[in-house]
Amino acid sequence: MNYAAVILALFIGFAAALMPYGKNKVNYASYTWEIRKTPHFDIYYDKPAEPVAVEVSKILEEGVAKYAKLFDHNLEKIIPVVVYQSAADFQGTHLYPGFIPEATGGFTELMRSRVVIPFTGSYADLRHVVMHELAHAYQFDILYGDANMLTKGFLQSPPLWLMEGLAEYASVEEPVNMTMYVRDGMVSGHMPSMQQLENPYMLGQYSYFIYKGGEAFYHFIDERYGVTRIADIVHTMRIAYDQNALFKFAIGKEAKNLNDEWMMFLKRRYWPDITNYDSLGQRDRRLTEYSKDHSMYNFHPVMSPGGKTIYVLANRNIYSEIIAIDAVTGATVSTIATAGRSDIYDQLQLLNNVFSFSTNGSLFVFGSKAGGGDRINIMTFGSNAGIRHIALPFSSIQYARISPDGTEVVFTGTTNGAADLFILNINSMAVERLTDDRFYESRPAFSPDGKRIIFAANRNDANDFYSQDADIFIYDRATKKTDRIAASDAEERDAEFSPDGTKIVFSSARGGMFNIYIKDLTNKTVYQMTRTYGGAFEPRFAQSGEKIVYSGYEKGAYNVYVMSVDLKNDAVRTSTEPMDRIGIAKTNALPTKDILFGTERTDYGFNLSPDIMMFSLGYSSALGGGADVYVSFADMLNEHQLDTFMQFSYDNYEPNVNGELRYFYLPLRVDLGGSVYHYKNSYYTYTRNEAGYIKGVARVFDERIFGGWALARMPFDRFTRLDFFLNPEFRIRTFADTAAAAVSNLTANVYLAELTFIYDTSLWLWDMLSARDNSRLLVTAQASAKFSSNDYAFYLLFADLRQYFMLLPNMNFALRLAGGKVFGNDRDKKLFRMGGIAKMYDGAYADYVTTVRGYGNSEFTGENCALANIELRFPFIDYLKFGLPFALANIEGVLFSDFGLIWNDNERLNALSWDYKNKMLVFTDMKSSVGLGFRFVVPPLFYFRVDFSGFYNGYSITPIDQWRTFYFVGMKLYDF
Repeated sequence: MNYAAVILALFIGFAAALMPYGKNKVNYASYTWEIRKTPHFDIYYDKPAEPVAVEVSKILEEGVAKYAKLFDHNLEKIIPVVVYQSAADFQGTHLYPGFIPEATGGFTELMRSRVVIPFTGSYADLRHVVMHELAHAYQFDILYGDANMLTKGFLQSPPLWLMEGLAEYASVEEPVNMTMYVRDGMVSGHMPSMQQLENPYMLGQYSYFIYKGGEAFYHFIDERYGVTRIADIVHTMRIAYDQNALFKFAIGKEAKNLNDEWMMFLKRRYWPDITNYDSLGQRDRRLTEYSKDHSMYNFHPVMSPGGKTIYVLANRNIYSEIIAIDAVTGATVSTIATAGRSDIYDQLQLLNNVFSFSTNGSLFVFGSKAGGGDRINIMTFGSNAGIRHIALPFSSIQYARISPDGTEVVFTGTTNGAADLFILNINSMAVERLTDDRFYESRPAFSPDGKRIIFAANRNDANDFYSQDADIFIYDRATKKTDRIAASDAEERDAEFSPDGTKIVFSSARGGMFNIYIKDLTNKTVYQMTRTYGGAFEPRFAQSGEKIVYSGYEKGAYNVYVMSVDLKNDAVRTSTEPMDRIGIAKTNALPTKDILFGTERTDYGFNLSPDIMMFSLGYSSALGGGADVYVSFADMLNEHQLDTFMQFSYDNYEPNVNGELRYFYLPLRVDLGGSVYHYKNSYYTYTRNEAGYIKGVARVFDERIFGGWALARMPFDRFTRLDFFLNPEFRIRTFADTAAAAVSNLTANVYLAELTFIYDTSLWLWDMLSARDNSRLLVTAQASAKFSSNDYAFYLLFADLRQYFMLLPNMNFALRLAGGKVFGNDRDKKLFRMGGIAKMYDGAYADYVTTVRGYGNSEFTGENCALANIELRFPFIDYLKFGLPFALANIEGVLFSDFGLIWNDNERLNALSWDYKNKMLVFTDMKSSVGLGFRFVVPPLFYFRVDFSGFYNGYSITPIDQWRTFYFVGMKLYDF
């Protein structure tokens, strides 16, 4: 996983704890945590995951023996490893505060070197993920082992491609995927250089080369300079602050010269493949293309029974969507489901799905993740159109596929640490188990008569369920006998019967790359149907049997192809020798000594210890300068968090010292939290007379606030929740001026209760600067009780809707509509504020949101408010480097316009009026501004924002030399 993203997410976790928006971490299950120890690791696992934890311990200890030599380093400390029994449980972990994408296999966090991994059903995949994350643990131990938590996040960060590439090189035994990506990159001409890999912002659609390009680089170092140089590179990362110094010291070559040598190495290895293999698009009809429809992947294609459309999982609009495309033109016909916009289709099983129709075309089946687990979705077409979402008691449900007659669904279900085949009767909901072992049986499909099941499995004579070498098997439902029908010394997968049942089609990595093959079950002949330098996967017969639709990788993307099938007369397709040899799989079986997994079980008891330490400086034109010190204590699973926060600030008047102590209890479905705090700041507020607002006449005061709060947060799903908030607070306001009128210091108590509904489906891309699409909604009600004369009694209603419209993947239009009303005896003590970048309201959830720029901060106050912000966000500068040890990347430009109304109940509101002289509408009470701004992240973690704005009265704009400037720099990502 991108370890830099993990670091960033951990640092912003504190800021996110009370943010008004954001998607939810949901505990759909309760956990009974246990601990077992090995010589080098503490394994934390939920009781049902114990079989997986046993295997993880074996992989880890085997990895120590391997990596001690590879990295020339011995682990001196015990590494914590947290094991989840499913991807759904893993995505709910509190060890990572942000959302974990479904393709993420695991992560290693920096601060306490915790390795966190899920089990997806395949022990071969588990081995890869564990070894990958263990490599990161070694890297972190070498680079940051002596550093404390306060300095870890600010130390030298090596290029991401060197970190991830090495983790892949170390953990992948047979790099078939790496070869596919690199060969295609060299033949197609988009293979990134070392300099391009160093800047992930510039890779665009080829960002996956951070992993596979880096992996290929280490294979080059191993072959050309020897494996010992890999350890030299890692150890040199501690002292080398640029790529050139790193390779000059570790390899003895300038970075440019080493890159030229690497590129020549790859050319000699892969360019000859141009003469040996064909482009998929030259032989078969390609229906999708990145340059036209912007889809990086098109997975799981299946042709409808009528042959007019093809259903496929694609990302034409950034989202993962199941779409129907025209079988001739490839144009989108309809959208079946979109991931990430609702809990029903939270995710669409990007890598572990398969789509299928019943023979008559009335039923369509696909998998998804909803809530805390996977679902089987059965869509009915015709007069009884509708959809059923079926949940079953499995850790995961993969590759669900309907029977020809539409009465059953076969799938891979994971339970008790094993992935086996099951059949669901759709009518009775009875589940039949077909297999029961530790091997990974996957991608099952019915025969045309429904009597047999074809599937892939890594069953082998060595009893090695870690093997990647899967073969094709057929299970006879009557005899319960299983026969192996296609095998080689490589992986076979994606098999299905032809419509007449006499042949099977499948993809195989025999020959070093995935191609499509057809086997005649009568004469046992195997025909190779593609000869690509990329890869061909997931072949599916059309109902006529004369065409095959499949997903192929070429030119940096996965596209849909359609081939015609004529085995007798097609001279291009060449027959190969039968390849049904069974053989013994190449074993990587692990030791099973009892010492690897301690026999003594320990119940989990939380002990708080330092988790994050952070120091930051910031400055805002609205708030002045300051420094923040944050220390978080947590248990090993981050289910108990104690946060201490100290703030030292200096505004226009005097220094202030603030502090807060927070505690969060997170193991339940409802998140609980509490706090005590003290804040003191200086403010100014504009005075007002009967004629209106008097600009330039301000009341200056100091305000000391102390109190506490209690929070109960109830997430319904990842997108919606209710927050209940209690906040007794005590304020002492001391005025600096007494000339304007006889005034006294104010003492006030507020006993606040708040109920907030939050809905957030906004799409945030990896740049994390701003939301790109979808919606956010907040509706809150506040009430404050009056128990004495010093208590404020008021009621507040407030709503805030933010809608984002994606125009292009890197450009969007953002609209914010907000409004509220405060009433009650002391409503004048809880007025809304408008102007600049001040707070819209003083609720406990208030964040610094865009109000009406072009005016002073909090220039206007009132009992009622209405606000509209409009922004066009666009890429301004992709990359800037000034010779400093960091670069500025992904600088975003913003054009904006703000409109606001703020008034009291006893005032007559006149938003617009008619200018009879100029014959036009002009803004009267309406406050409006226009402007432009820029946002970017300053490494390592500081967000920078600047806005230039002038006010607009409906027909003229403030002269640009009178525009106001608002800016912010600090630990904050975005506010609108």
